[in-house]
Amino acid sequence: MRAGGAPVLRVRDGQAAIAWWARLGFAVEFEHRFEPGMPLYVGLRRDDAIVHLSEHAGDARGPSLVYLYLPDIDRIAAEFGLEVSEAPWAREIHLTDPDGNRVRCGWVPPPAGMPPRVRVSTLSLSAADVPALSGFYGSLLGYAVHDEDPGWHYLLASDGSVALAIQGEPTHVPPVWPQTADGQQMQAHLEIRVEGELDAAVERAVALGARLAAYQPQDDVRVLLDPAGHPFCLWVAT
Repeated sequence: MRAGGAPVLRVRDGQAAIAWWARLGFAVEFEHRFEPGMPLYVGLRRDDAIVHLSEHAGDARGPSLVYLYLPDIDRIAAEFGLEVSEAPWAREIHLTDPDGNRVRCGWVPPPAGMPPRVRVSTLSLSAADVPALSGFYGSLLGYAVHDEDPGWHYLLASDGSVALAIQGEPTHVPPVWPQTADGQQMQAHLEIRVEGELDAAVERAVALGARLAAYQPQDDVRVLLDPAGHPFCLWVAT
């Protein structure tokens, strides 16, 4: 298990604070009260960035200052009606939350010519019964369903590990183990998030030996085949 940490900010109204942080792209990971009517303690997450908010009077007496590295700095600036400051160390904006805590958001663009940073974001598995497989992995791994519809579940880990997507496939046939030449082969595909320009990441993947698939279903996703023919997706957040 990876080590981690989270700043704790004192807030007067947890629900109002949650709504404010949602404008920065943060979502609730957990909420806790010792008893109904007691002060709220809530954990927020955006990718690997974690912030805790506490209504408890003795916690994190502020106001405090938090520095966040967020790639969509221009979107956030527009959301709050601010101009981005071009500091020598980062592109920044300065915010103040409803409780007076200062939130400084910055982003350091990669040097010219550096390939985009990429990382595995999600492992997708096919299943005829989506809720059953989702429930199994949720219990086994401690993942929680973050988004769902009748044919698709998206599960997140509390420690920021690779997410898991269960996709409905009525004709799914379980693979044979051990593998045989004439049996159903094991299948999986990786969804890899790109932090940078999608086309640049595609070009680098092709240079390394991948092939662009003929069918491309979405503008913000590129389906490629690795050198062994396994499909994988490069995608950018929109």
